Amino acid sequence: MIGESHLQNANFYNLYGPAETTLTSIYRKVSIGEIEQGTVAIGIPFANVQIQLTDIFDQSVMLGQEGELLIGGHGVFAGYLGRDDLNQKALVNINGKQFYRTGDLARMNSEGLLYYLGRKDHQIKLHGQRIELGEIERCLLNITSISACVVMKWGEDRIVAYLQRCSPIYEKEIREHCQLYLPLHMIPSFFVILDKLPLNLNGKIDRKQLPPPVFSSALHESDDNVPQTSLEQQIQEIFCQAFSVENPALDIPLNRLGGTSLNIIMVLTLLRRKVYDKVDITFLLSNPSIRQLTKAIESLLKESRETNIIDNDDHKLPVHSRSSLFIESVGVLFLMCQWLWPVMMNSTWWPFCFSVMPIIHLIVYVICSRLFSFYTNENELIFSWNYYRWWFLDRLWHVNTFWLQHLIGTPLYNSYLRLCGAHIGEDAHIYTTTIDAPWLLDIGNATWIADQTFLNCLYYNDNNTFTLYPIKIGSNCSISTRSILFNKVTMEDNIIVQPMSTVTGFIKCQTIIDGEDHKLSSQNFSNSLNNRILSIWHKTFQITSLLLLICIHCLLLTVVCKIYTFIPVSLSINIAFCWVLWSILACLISLILLKYIVGSCTAGDTYSIASWSYLHKLWLRQLIVSSFHHAWLLPSAYDHIFPIILRWLGAHVGHNVKLAEIDTFLSYPTNLLHLETGVTTFGSVLLVPTELTFEGDHRVDWIKLGLDTNLGNGCSVLPGSHLASQIMVGNLTRFSRKISSNDGDTFIGISARRMPFEKPKTSAETDQIKIVPIWQTCLFAFVSKCILMSIYSINGFIIGLIIHTILFFSFYRCRLSINHQIIQQVITKTMLDYQQLICPFLSNTQWLVRLFRALGSNIGDNVILPDFSCLTDYHMVTIGNNVRLNQHANIQCHSFEQRILKLAPVVIGDSCILMSGSFVMAGCKIMNNNRLHPFTLVMKNDILLPYNQWKGVPAQLIVSQSRPSQFPAIAPGNTASCLENDDSLSGLAEFFNCDPRNMANSQ
Repeated sequence: MIGESHLQNANFYNLYGPAETTLTSIYRKVSIGEIEQGTVAIGIPFANVQIQLTDIFDQSVMLGQEGELLIGGHGVFAGYLGRDDLNQKALVNINGKQFYRTGDLARMNSEGLLYYLGRKDHQIKLHGQRIELGEIERCLLNITSISACVVMKWGEDRIVAYLQRCSPIYEKEIREHCQLYLPLHMIPSFFVILDKLPLNLNGKIDRKQLPPPVFSSALHESDDNVPQTSLEQQIQEIFCQAFSVENPALDIPLNRLGGTSLNIIMVLTLLRRKVYDKVDITFLLSNPSIRQLTKAIESLLKESRETNIIDNDDHKLPVHSRSSLFIESVGVLFLMCQWLWPVMMNSTWWPFCFSVMPIIHLIVYVICSRLFSFYTNENELIFSWNYYRWWFLDRLWHVNTFWLQHLIGTPLYNSYLRLCGAHIGEDAHIYTTTIDAPWLLDIGNATWIADQTFLNCLYYNDNNTFTLYPIKIGSNCSISTRSILFNKVTMEDNIIVQPMSTVTGFIKCQTIIDGEDHKLSSQNFSNSLNNRILSIWHKTFQITSLLLLICIHCLLLTVVCKIYTFIPVSLSINIAFCWVLWSILACLISLILLKYIVGSCTAGDTYSIASWSYLHKLWLRQLIVSSFHHAWLLPSAYDHIFPIILRWLGAHVGHNVKLAEIDTFLSYPTNLLHLETGVTTFGSVLLVPTELTFEGDHRVDWIKLGLDTNLGNGCSVLPGSHLASQIMVGNLTRFSRKISSNDGDTFIGISARRMPFEKPKTSAETDQIKIVPIWQTCLFAFVSKCILMSIYSINGFIIGLIIHTILFFSFYRCRLSINHQIIQQVITKTMLDYQQLICPFLSNTQWLVRLFRALGSNIGDNVILPDFSCLTDYHMVTIGNNVRLNQHANIQCHSFEQRILKLAPVVIGDSCILMSGSFVMAGCKIMNNNRLHPFTLVMKNDILLPYNQWKGVPAQLIVSQSRPSQFPAIAPGNTASCLENDDSLSGLAEFFNCDPRNMANSQ
């Protein structure tokens, strides 16, 4: 019509606007060319109209992205009369202005033009896939025999198409047309062909009057539904079991049987188990019906038999080596003996040989590393001899970390690493002891590596093998705290790594790594090289400070020893008393040193590494805190004395503040801490002492935590962070000065991202985080130490170890049935003694697995667990076969949301790998053959489908794992977010104990 001559000179306007915004809100003058091409924009808003495009979280979208169109301005109506329920859904307040939700999807181009994309309420989610029903309708309307159609979601797992025909047509023809133009997941399960679709009074299709589809007849529509072969019958039984459908038709495809992706995975699993183990998901989806699948598998079986006849040795399954109980037992005994022998020797000359004991321990590691270390880039079988060589050296290094903490950041530590086989440049500043193969390190000159940085040379492969990769770091690099280096790292010079970042592979010079983001900087970092070279006087200061600290420890032990000789009581009681007394005195001395020797810092000050201020204010503080770390194990978590200590050291701390750990607050300049009333910090929270500048210097600043703020497990807070009131910082989240917060905000991610819901107000329920007075803590510690010393002094080491283990199990079993608080606290302290003294020697062995099983965990064969702290709530954990956990991977079955304890079981499937820094929350289920990359947070009640790799906070699916042909094949390779596999908003809201309807306003 437009092409007619009398319309050629006319002006055409495209007007858009619902009645709720006074009809016309957006307009656009369009040309005939645009109309003929079908690319007509709905235009731009009038001058008195405002628009917003928002995503499913009510956050503004970027240019070119799809979002729901919201219209505001003078034309927006006041509301539906007497329909508050509709008003609540249709109207939203943004920055004090009222907007109407149109329900239309649109996008905006770079010129500010809006393009209409369809209706939001016609977009559905089926089996984890987002589907636009209008796209299916347009495909069906291309069939000339169809004059009208409606496509809708029926139930939870089916798409039904209602068709109005204008000439005879059969369902088979329609389905074949859809298979040509639509992906499999968008093809309707059922087609209902009608002579005329029902209409309402306005002449529109009345969806409520559409007849329901008859599913039972559709599933058995074929007259020939009797299996012809035993294989066909077996596959029909599998479909029947997976989809809970009795005798499904042989020619009905998978998507018409209903169910979810889990049902398809069940079909795949049963096929591999009962029919043919090399069937993959692509093969299954390409042959979706029973009959098609039977023919395809028959062909595969025939080819497999012929191949096996030709060469039976080409496709052998990988060897699954098993752990050696003998090697592990001998290794554990040697580790215990090498630790206890210097202690027993010192008992004769106590305490004058105290300084000799760490030297002996450190020398033993150097000798063993020369004997057992190895260099190879080839894959080695787990539980092979080379694996046990690495395991023994790793455990030996770990039990010596307390001594090594006194050397970090000094030339002595560099020299010791060189003795262990590492290549360390001059004036390198290494503060981390989390190293699993020191002999594979190559660190350049003037490089700074922060505390709690993970240098992971060991990499678990997907085929029951491992590889030890070297780590090479260039000169003048800066690697911040809690960064993880893994899988063959090669870094050039002048690289900055921000806190909680992952580094793998090759990194170019002048790169800044921030979380997962890598960007090249034009700024030259090499000019700060001179600020990192310590003078001879700086090194002398470090060594003198270390020697004075050793003298303080010797003096303290001498005082305790004198008291030991004067008290006429039994040996067990005497040693227990001296142990507790040493802890109390050591805590007091460390506080005096921090307050009067280290002193306070000024907010905003910047220190270069090679400066007296840095060594005095920062390095010395860290040395004192790490040196007296074991003394601070005396108070229990959330002890009421922690806020009192921080106030004495100069921090501003309000009332009802509960801190799980004190070390991280002592390591931070305490006069720069401001904690309001009701602040709660959970386990492994880190206050990063300094902020790294581009020049390689370190800046200190305030950290302010507002009223009732909660810091989740493993989160990091950087200097300059100011958190408003009622803030929730989620697990594995990094918060910095760049992030602004409003009251009630919830943050998660690296870097922290604001979530689209508010943290709930403080609950009126009883606070379940209990605190114990300090005098009771000391008493409980004394009683537990008496029990400990009595066990070993009376029975000897071997029998005492057995009795101690039995007592540990018994206490764990009966702890919940005992209501007396004092007895419960004594049991808790006794169990902690076992965890601290015995469990470190059992890490990465099957002895630790047996320990967890005895505590109630359901753990499969050949599982590797790095330490005792990697699991909590042991009776609620289920782990399959061949699961590997790297150091500092954590599985937690409880949460303290709003200070209220909540429990939920966790299930980990076979052959999963949890890399360092990964965190699995309560209620999760991780299916077989999944890999969690570093800093991956599996949210509460998430389900991860098998054969995938995950990364991010929260976890996102990054790639489906590729498998060699001899392995079972994998799930589809569609890249999708873990959040998109479930209702992301509800999942996040449940984790934070929030109402998903309580949305924050769009920014």
